[in-house]
Amino acid sequence: MKTSGKYIIIIAAIFISSFSAFAQAHNSTEAHSSKVNAIAAAEENVYFSAGQDGYLIRWDTDGIGSHYQVSEFPIRKISVSPNNNYIAIYESNGTNIHRVSLWNWKKLSRVYAKRFADEVTAINFSAKGTYLLIGTSAINGIFILNATDGTVVAKPENMPAMVSFIKTSNTEKSAVMYSPNGSLVYYSIARNQEIQKLNTEKNLEQPIIFGTGKFENCYLAGTKNNNLYLNYAPTGNKIGVYPARNALIFTSSSVDEKGLYYTTFDGKNYLLNLLTNEQLANQIQADTSKINNPPACNIVKKFSGVSNDSYLVAAKSYSEIAIGSSQGNIYKMNSIPESEMLSMYPISSKEYEHIYDIATFGNMFYFNTKNAVYKSNYENDTIQQIGENTGYTNIIPNSDGVILWSKGTKKSVIFENTSTKAKTTLFTPENILQNLRCFGNKLVAICGNSSVSIFDFASKKYTTVYTGTAIQDAILYNEKDMYIGKTNAGNSTPLVYVDITTKENVTLVNSATVLYSLNFDYSKPGSDIYGISISYQDSKPFTKVFSYSPDKKEMISLLQYPAEDANATVETNFPYIFTNIGLSNFRSYNSETSKQFVYDRSASIPVKMKVNNNVVAILNKDGSISWYDVDDATVLSDWYLKTSGEWWKF
Repeated sequence: MKTSGKYIIIIAAIFISSFSAFAQAHNSTEAHSSKVNAIAAAEENVYFSAGQDGYLIRWDTDGIGSHYQVSEFPIRKISVSPNNNYIAIYESNGTNIHRVSLWNWKKLSRVYAKRFADEVTAINFSAKGTYLLIGTSAINGIFILNATDGTVVAKPENMPAMVSFIKTSNTEKSAVMYSPNGSLVYYSIARNQEIQKLNTEKNLEQPIIFGTGKFENCYLAGTKNNNLYLNYAPTGNKIGVYPARNALIFTSSSVDEKGLYYTTFDGKNYLLNLLTNEQLANQIQADTSKINNPPACNIVKKFSGVSNDSYLVAAKSYSEIAIGSSQGNIYKMNSIPESEMLSMYPISSKEYEHIYDIATFGNMFYFNTKNAVYKSNYENDTIQQIGENTGYTNIIPNSDGVILWSKGTKKSVIFENTSTKAKTTLFTPENILQNLRCFGNKLVAICGNSSVSIFDFASKKYTTVYTGTAIQDAILYNEKDMYIGKTNAGNSTPLVYVDITTKENVTLVNSATVLYSLNFDYSKPGSDIYGISISYQDSKPFTKVFSYSPDKKEMISLLQYPAEDANATVETNFPYIFTNIGLSNFRSYNSETSKQFVYDRSASIPVKMKVNNNVVAILNKDGSISWYDVDDATVLSDWYLKTSGEWWKF
C-alpha cells in the first residue's frame, strides 16, 4: 500500500479518551432487549442491571432506569463500589475476548479496561473499595487490582484452578476465596500469601459468603442439584442442606442484615425464604443428625411466576429485592413478611420497537422493524408506515418501493411495491448472503464470501461476475468497473478490479491484510473510493480509513487506529467521509480541508450512519436513531419508535 505520512492521522488517544465523551444516558422504564445476566445493589433501593445487550441500567427508587450501553458484547458480571460512584463490569463474546473495565457512572466514562486471556469467574470490590478482585478460570488466575487505576497489587500463587467468589474482610487486610474444587482459601493481601486452605462443599453455584455483626462472614452458601448448601466458613464444615428448586440466593450488605434470603419454586409459585444468622449459629457445633435435619427456614412470602418469562438473577438492598429475568425485565418486591400471594409485575416495559436498518432515498430516511417498513425525515418529523416486513433485517429503498433482504441468511431477496403492496421475489442467493448493495439499476450481492453476483432490474437477470475466496465487499463503480475488497490469502491481494462485461480481473497490489466497507460518491464522477483496511506492522494490527484513486491507482491512508476493528464502516457524502473506526463514535472527515470531529454518542453504541440534505441520522445498536447536523457534533435529538408506530423523542 502506498501511503504518505503527512496524510495519516493517528487517532488512538482521541478514541480512548472519547469513548464516552459528551455521552448522555437514556431515562425510561424500557427493559433490556434480552436476558439479564447480572444485578447488583447500589445505594438504598437502587440497583444496576446488566445483560446480553451490553447495557448498564441504573434503576432508581421511582422505577425509572438510566440506560447506557457500555459494551458491544454481553456483560456477564458486575460489581458496584462501596461509594456507589464506580461500577466494574466483565464483558465477553464468550470465546476470545474477556475484558474487565471500570466505569465512572456519574460521568458515564470508562476509567480503564484490562484484557484477560481466560474467562472471568469472579469480580468484586473490596469492602472499602480499595481493590478490585478478579478471579479467572486459569490456574493461579487471581488478580488483586488497585481499583483506582487497574494496576496489579497482588497476584496470588498456588491457588485453586478456578475461583468463583472472592470477598475481603471489612479491614481489607485479608480475603476469602471459594473454588468449585471444594477449597475455601483465606489469603493475606498485606503479606501476599495464603493464610489457610480448607476443604468444603464442591461445585457450588451462586457461592456467597455472608453474615454480619458477631457473625461477620461466618457462612458460605451455594446451590447444587436443586438444593441449598450451608457451610461454616471458618472450618468449611457443612451445617445444613435445604431443598431449593430453581433457587436464587442473595443478601444485602447492610450492617443489620438478618441472614440469607433465597427463592424456591414449588412447580406453580415461588417462595421467598429467610435463614437467619442466629438459626445457622445453632448449627455450627451440630452433630450429623442436626445437619441432616436443620431448622426450618422462615417463609417470608409467596409470589407468582410470570408467563413466558423466568427469574435468573437477584439482589437485595436493605428491605427491597430486585430480580432480573430471561426476557430482560426487572421485578421488585420487599422483604416484609405477608400472608397473601404477591402477584409479580415488572417495573420495566417494552415501550419501543427495534429498528434494524436505515437507508435513504430522495429526501427521506427509511427504517425497518421486525414487522413493518417506515419512512420519515428530521424536518417533517412524522413517520409513515409504507409496507410490511416478515422478519427481514435489511432494507434498500428505490423510487417504487423497497428491497428487503437479510444478512447472513439464504432468504430470498424481495421487492415490495409501496403503492400496491405487491411483493416480488428478485432472486434467491445460492449461498449465505453476506452483503447486498444497490448501484443505479443493479444490485451487487456477495454470497458465502466466495462469489459476487449482479441482479439487473431492467433484464431481471442474476449473473455471477466473480468467484474467489475471502471476499469482503464489492462496489460497482460504473456500468462496467467493479472493485472488490478481500482478505489477503496466499498469493491473492485484497483489492481486485473486475470488468463485468468481459469478467476479466486484475489484482491491485497493496500491503493490507484485508479491505472492506468500500464506498464512493455515486453522484460524483471520478470519485475516489474509500474504505477500511487492516494491516500489521511488527505483528501489531492497525485499522485505517483509506482513499483509492482509480485513475492514479494510488492508495492513501487518512485515519489510523492502532488496533483491529472488524466492525468499522465508511460512508461518503462529498466532501465528507464518515466512519466509526475505533468502535465508540462516528466521526466526520472533510476530504478537502482534512478537518475532522467526533459526533457525540447517545446512550447506545452507534452502528450505522446515513446522510441526507446535510442531516445525519445514526442508527444505534439498541434500535434508536440519533440526529445531527452534518457540521455539528452535538446530538440534535434521540428518537425511539414506539410500539404504537410514533416517534418518542428525547
